[in-house]
Amino acid sequence: MNLLYFKIAFRNILRNELHSFINIAGLSIGIATILFIFIFVETETSYDNFHPDGKRLFRILETTHSKNDHLVAGFTGYSNAPEIASAIPGIEGFCRTSEDFEVKCFSKGQVYKIENLRYTDDNFFAFFKFRLIAGDPETALNSAEKIVLAHRLAVQLFDKKDPIGQDLLINQKVFTVSGVSEDLPGNTHLKFDALVSIKFVEHDKENFWLGWGGGLRFLSYLKLTEGVSPQQVEAALPSLLNETVNREIAGTGTVYSANLQNLRDIHLSTGKITYDCPENRSKSNLIIISGIGILILLLAIVNYISLYMAQKSEKIRSISLLEIHGAEQWQITIQMYIEVLVVSLISLLTGIYLLTILTPLLNDFLKTSISLSQNRMITFLFLIGIILTISLIITLFSKHGLSRVNITDVIKGGSLSQSRNNALSTALVTFQFIIVILFIVSMLVMNKQNTYINNREYGFTRENILTVFPDKEFKHNELTGFKQELLNIAEISHVSLTSQGVGSGLTMNGYKITGESEFTLLNVIYADPGFIDCFGISLVSGRNFSADTRNDLSSILVNQKLIQRAGWKDPINQTIERNGLMKIIGTVEDFNFASLYSEIKPLIIMCNPAYDGWGYNCVNIRYQTSNIKALSEKICELWEKKSIRG
Repeated sequence: MNLLYFKIAFRNILRNELHSFINIAGLSIGIATILFIFIFVETETSYDNFHPDGKRLFRILETTHSKNDHLVAGFTGYSNAPEIASAIPGIEGFCRTSEDFEVKCFSKGQVYKIENLRYTDDNFFAFFKFRLIAGDPETALNSAEKIVLAHRLAVQLFDKKDPIGQDLLINQKVFTVSGVSEDLPGNTHLKFDALVSIKFVEHDKENFWLGWGGGLRFLSYLKLTEGVSPQQVEAALPSLLNETVNREIAGTGTVYSANLQNLRDIHLSTGKITYDCPENRSKSNLIIISGIGILILLLAIVNYISLYMAQKSEKIRSISLLEIHGAEQWQITIQMYIEVLVVSLISLLTGIYLLTILTPLLNDFLKTSISLSQNRMITFLFLIGIILTISLIITLFSKHGLSRVNITDVIKGGSLSQSRNNALSTALVTFQFIIVILFIVSMLVMNKQNTYINNREYGFTRENILTVFPDKEFKHNELTGFKQELLNIAEISHVSLTSQGVGSGLTMNGYKITGESEFTLLNVIYADPGFIDCFGISLVSGRNFSADTRNDLSSILVNQKLIQRAGWKDPINQTIERNGLMKIIGTVEDFNFASLYSEIKPLIIMCNPAYDGWGYNCVNIRYQTSNIKALSEKICELWEKKSIRG
């Protein structure tokens, strides 16, 4: 290739420093954006594609139908998978893994946090393509006392020491490390740091209810026999569900159905699954993010073309001189292409550097684990393709904008007509303004939504509240004692024990409102008598729970939404049925117990968690001090003493 093309290209770039800087800056941002979007989309669409039998692996989706609800869940009951696998032909096997739990473990006197612990069947490593780098995959999970650690966690706990055979104390139970798995790829919905055999759950039926309609929930997978379609299995599900569960609950108004979802479709869903893996996202989100990236790149390209055409006089004279010296049109096009390509390559290097800096922030914002080092060959080919394409588009549009010039007029120093190609320039500028206006409007709408969310009334006082989640199995009287000790701290005004944290969503149970023939799903939280005062929730009518909760074991409080749902004029002394009659003794104002993006739903508050086999799992503390650090130290000190005494 003629080096003269490159000399001219660099000369033009250096001669127009300001325009070159703007072009490089714009293209750098555009290339960095489209590169991140490419890796993001490639990662999101490749989730769980590495399982060799992925086309035959299906998750069971469970749908609960009732008069007022239609709830699709990605998690099912303990019994679903084995009963379906044994009753319906064409199923080669099954595997279940529970929802993940955050727990603390104790090793050699040190305390560590395990963020994702799951209970799973012992065939986990045979069913999925997750590899053990230490231990026997056939026996690693064949007893209730065994635990498998991810490599990263094993190194954190034991450093260079062999973890196999080491003991860990979790929830006052001793587990022996029986295996170490390779660190998981980022593109799997089955995240785990530790796996415990499902036999542990089976042996602890006092704390785990293992029925069809509730209790500990599992991601339940089926492996279909070669040649069997999911539709064949789905066709047999209604009959099986009728025999196992629907016939037993006939007349309650609740009906269960199920269908299958391929393993590779789990991460990107339609968004209609309300109870699913937290890292899953909808396809619409992927389209929106991709669209934003493409628009930013288009803006950079249009900006380059506009600036190139803004230098019309100088560019035309440069082209005319080349033509005078005998350059053909194709040679002029190549020279322009090389000039644009040089700018694009500089922008590429700058964009990669920029993306390297911003990737951690983008990962945190989008809840991803994108890395520039993943799939290097595919990424390299994409970059080559995008640079060549961008350069070609810019060259063709720019050359079109400078075409059909009278060389004689240029040589004589005559003025250049400004009327030529005005339509193209106007179109480009108009396009830029439209996109910028769209971005501004979008930002204003987003800002308005955030302002609304930030200023929206929660229905309770959220300031100055700390929530502590126990890291061991406290009995009811132990947590009650801990609450009393907390109230002795001067900076603490109120303490309340609850079954779940307020604000992230609550469990749902089936209830029958008196006068209705069908059960309906209602949210419920179990809370002690201090709950209302601790969170500043308004009591509308009736009374709160008695200080001695033994007097209110079947008493409940309800919110205004439930009253509207039931159609009561006077809700006090009305009853709701679940394992017996529960009497309403008071009503409270509606408050947001779930995400602000969700509408407030009917709620039951009960002070007897044992009624449904629950316990108190959260300690909510209202404080009155600005020295949060000192207060936290006091709470932690008291917590550690309680743990040791326990």
